[in-house]
Amino acid sequence: MGAFGPSLTVLTVMGNIVNTGMDKIGYFLLMIWQPVSIGINNILKWIIDEDRPKGSKDVNQLERLIELGDHGRGMRSGHAQMVSSTLVLALCLNLPLWILILCTIQTITTIWQRYTYKKHTKMQLAFGFLAGSVYSLFFSKFLEKHIHGNSLKITQHEIS
Repeated sequence: MGAFGPSLTVLTVMGNIVNTGMDKIGYFLLMIWQPVSIGINNILKWIIDEDRPKGSKDVNQLERLIELGDHGRGMRSGHAQMVSSTLVLALCLNLPLWILILCTIQTITTIWQRYTYKKHTKMQLAFGFLAGSVYSLFFSKFLEKHIHGNSLKITQHEIS
């Protein structure tokens, strides 16, 4: 759940947002939301180049294969970044309570698992969490005006 759950949670949030309706720019923004985040994570991992903790355990075989190309870089946690990014976007867009609960449980589970399996230090997890949160906080400001069913949108008609 901590390894693949973040991706499934992202898809659940995206599906809910798409279900509310959006314009073409909104679809485009939603489709680049996580790829841009992953790109930022990879660039920062390359710049910072901090190792993972010693003695890490693989959650599954696929993760072991993926990390071979990662060269053991741990700063910052891409998993923590993804779950916090998803949680913050769900909060900013005022998504249904069940999605907020799902995102919260997934965030706690992922961060706990990444720490328990020694994939990241506390600092790497905190930095990933902060980076994902800040990213989606700003990203939501671009996305929310393109969502038709967003309860945070206030039209000129509602103001008068």
